[in-house]
Amino acid sequence: MARLSPRGAALASVIAIVTLISALAGAFYSLIFFPETPFFAIWRGAVTGVSISLLITVFELSLATGPLRPMRHLPVGVLLLLRTVVYSVLIVVGYEFARLVATAPGEAILNFDRFFWQSLWLSIVVSFAINTGLEVSRLLGGEVLWGLLIGRYMLPRVEERIVLFVDMKESTRHAERLGDLKFHGLLNAFFNDVSHAVLTTRGSIYKYNGDAVIVLWRPSRGLHRGAALRCVRELYRRLQDRADFYRHAFGIVPGFRGGLHMGPVVVGEIGDQRREIAYSGDAMNTAARLEQATRERGVDFLVSAAVAEKLGAIEGVTLHSVGDVAVPGKAETLMLFAMEFRA
Repeated sequence: MARLSPRGAALASVIAIVTLISALAGAFYSLIFFPETPFFAIWRGAVTGVSISLLITVFELSLATGPLRPMRHLPVGVLLLLRTVVYSVLIVVGYEFARLVATAPGEAILNFDRFFWQSLWLSIVVSFAINTGLEVSRLLGGEVLWGLLIGRYMLPRVEERIVLFVDMKESTRHAERLGDLKFHGLLNAFFNDVSHAVLTTRGSIYKYNGDAVIVLWRPSRGLHRGAALRCVRELYRRLQDRADFYRHAFGIVPGFRGGLHMGPVVVGEIGDQRREIAYSGDAMNTAARLEQATRERGVDFLVSAAVAEKLGAIEGVTLHSVGDVAVPGKAETLMLFAMEFRA
C-alpha cells in the first residue's frame, strides 16, 4: 500500500475532519427544522453537509494547487466575490444531490421550498463570512490572525521557534539587469516557490523583507520528520524543476542562501493603526547572522547546532561542520553546519 506524503497525510486529515464536522452540522441543522422525523432529518442533513463540503473542498484544492491556481492572483475583492458565488452554486448542487440520495416520500427534486431558500441565504452569508476570513488569513497569516483574534500576544511572551532566513542570491545584479518591474516579477515567482515549500512542511511565513523571507515553525512541527530542513530541500528542488520557466521568463535561474536556527523569541502585538504580531529576540538575530555568515564561509546555507543536533538524517541533504561563528551580543560562539543538497 502506497504511503502518503506528509502534505498528503495532512490534507487527508483535514478533509476527514471537515467532512465529519459538516455531517454533524448538517444533521443538527436539519433536525432543528424537521424534529417530527428525527432519523430522516439526521440522514438527510448529514448527506447534505458531506456533499456540500466535498464539493467545496475539491474547488479549494483546484484553487490552491490545481488548474484554478492562477485565479488566486485576482484582486482580493474579485476573488472574494467569485468564491462566494461559486460556494453558493456548489451549495445548491450539494443540496439537490442530497435530495436524490435521501428523498422523502412524495418529494420532488428541484422543489425550491421555504426550507431551500432559508438554507441558501444562510449558506451565502456563511460562505461570505468564511471567505472573508480566508482572505484576511491569507493576507496576515493564519497564526497571526488567530493570535490577534484571541489576544494571545497582547502581553509579550517568550516562546521557542525555529527560524529560517532565506534570500535570493545576486538580487542586486538581477535587478540592475532586468529593471524594476521585471525584477518584481522574478521576486514574486521566487516567493511563490518559497511559499510552496513552506506550505509543504507546515511552516508559516512571518515576513517578506526586500529579497528575503522569514519563515517560522513551532519546534513540534519544524523538527517532526525534519520539516524545517525538508523545506529548504523542497525549495532547492522546486527551483531546479522550474529552471526552464525562469530562463524563459527572466533569463536566469535564481539561487538562494540562508540560515536556520532554533531558540527563544519574544512574541507580542505591536502598532495601533496597523497592528501585527512581531517576533524579535535571540533566535531571530542569530538566524539573520547565519544568513550573513554564508558569504564569509563561502557556502549557501548554514544550520546551527541547536537545530542540527535535534534532526535525524534527511534524504537529499548533507550536513557537515564548518566551525564556529561569533554572534553579536553573545560571549560564546555558535557551532555551524553547512547544508548541501543532492538532486
